[in-house]
Amino acid sequence: MNNNRYFFLFLLLAGEMLFGQIYVRGSMGISFFTAPAMKDYLNFNYAPADQQVNTFSTSVEFAGEAGYIYGGYSYAAEFAYVLNSYTYPFIASQYEFGYSIMAPSVIVSSVTSGKGYNLRLGAGAGPRFTTVEETIPGSNVKRTFTSAGVGFLVKAEGNTALSENLYAYIAGDIRYDLNGEPEKEGAGMNSLLTPENLSMNMFSFGIKLGVSYIF
Repeated sequence: MNNNRYFFLFLLLAGEMLFGQIYVRGSMGISFFTAPAMKDYLNFNYAPADQQVNTFSTSVEFAGEAGYIYGGYSYAAEFAYVLNSYTYPFIASQYEFGYSIMAPSVIVSSVTSGKGYNLRLGAGAGPRFTTVEETIPGSNVKRTFTSAGVGFLVKAEGNTALSENLYAYIAGDIRYDLNGEPEKEGAGMNSLLTPENLSMNMFSFGIKLGVSYIF
């Protein structure tokens, strides 16, 4: 009987240790990125003189995260979805180029907590899966190319309490993604003006806003 009582007490204490440490987060944001090979590919082949791609462009990101905090650190799994597109008019037609990147990452952060807030500073890495869709002028056929790579990030974030468990989330991050060369049936993306295969490697920094919930 005593053993059962101790076992129940152990489960209760373990639950108290974990309670309030598990969290989830949802966010969206804007990233400012540079992808030199993609910029050259679009500017040399399809972008008009008055619509040239700049050294830095913007993309949209949607992300979710789940993790837990223990011993002054947080351990989390993040899934980010990044997308962007370009459209250029041609005579009786248009050129379309769009891409999306699925970016799961494992992130470890140091945590500073106070009454009604916590701050995190961390780094992470994970695989990157890129899909590029392209429609050439004069053709209604959308071609799809894919690649896989790896990415790295550092991130600073703050969470401010809106209620007992709900927090407003703001973060900034820096990412370096080696997304690789998209291919379709073993063939890469190139042209007469850019004979080398298109690489989607990019460097970016972004701002994210959202909400997090600590259980």
